[in-house]
Order: sequence, then C-alpha cells, then structure tokens
Amino acid sequence: MAVKLAERGLVVILFNWIAEIIPGIISLNPGVDFQKMKPTIYRSVSTALALPTLLTKVEQLQSEGILAGMLDLQRIVLGGHSAGGRVAIENADPHFFPQVAASFGYGLHTMATLLLGYEAGTILPLPDFLPLLLMGGTCDGVIAYSSSLWCKSWKYYHPSHPYIPRSNYWRTK
Repeated sequence: MAVKLAERGLVVILFNWIAEIIPGIISLNPGVDFQKMKPTIYRSVSTALALPTLLTKVEQLQSEGILAGMLDLQRIVLGGHSAGGRVAIENADPHFFPQVAASFGYGLHTMATLLLGYEAGTILPLPDFLPLLLMGGTCDGVIAYSSSLWCKSWKYYHPSHPYIPRSNYWRTK
C-alpha cells in the first residue's frame, strides 16, 4: 500500500520499532504507549509514542533538503495496518495533533486488552472529528489466535457490530 501511495505522489513514512507490543510481549511495535491506553486515561491523551518524533522530522524535511517547501503539513493523513492502523485511527484527533486531516486503517480492531484492566469484550471508542476509512479482509488468523488478549470467549462478538461491520475479526472459523 505504501508503494502505491508513493507512486501517486504522496509522501509515505514507514518505521520499525521493537518494543513491548502488549504488556509482557516484545515484538514489532507501531509506537503505542500502553500506559496511555488504560481505562482511566484512554482518549484523554495520545497513545502514539512515535508520532511526535515523526512529525518533528517531517517539519525538518519541510525546511531543508530535497522536500523543502513541498510538503503540506496541515493535511497529514495517518494510516497503518493491524496495530499500526489502530494507532493511526485512534490518534487522528485534532486535540492531539492539529495537523492531521484524516486517517485510515487496514485489518484492525479496537478491542481493549484484558491485561490493561478492561472488561472482556470492551470495544474502545474512536475519535469522530475527522474522516476515517476502515478496511478489512475476509480471514485473519492472527486475531483469532491472539483473541485471549481481548476476550475470554467469542460470545461477545457479532458480525453486525457497529464499529467494524462484517469484519473478519468477529469470525470464529
């Protein structure tokens, strides 16, 4: 997707970060701050650890180098896949980052993890200030395999859930 967006003239930033993806599990991380996802503060502060640094770097690129003067820093679109998509859409909030204009995510969900103290089956809200595109597929074994992080049973989900209609995340087969 990043290559196709770049081929159409958009500036695309990709990064790799190895850190704690979920409490106790070290892996590739989309730059999420799990302490900011706790029930007592979620949606009151940004959950994106990497985004402030990335935005600062983009501002630097706008002022010097090959991209100087060519970037529209008031119409930034956040996007990503899986956990990266979730970080993108939950931080597309003008209260956190006023330069963000929209967001998209592919293959993601907004289930709250039990490890942070949420009740099983909790669906976290998304900001509704900006345009948002959610994309999904028809089969995702990763979510089914790791479902114990979010719920105790698949009984909490139904294909018509309003947050991600007909999404593969609610399938058990």
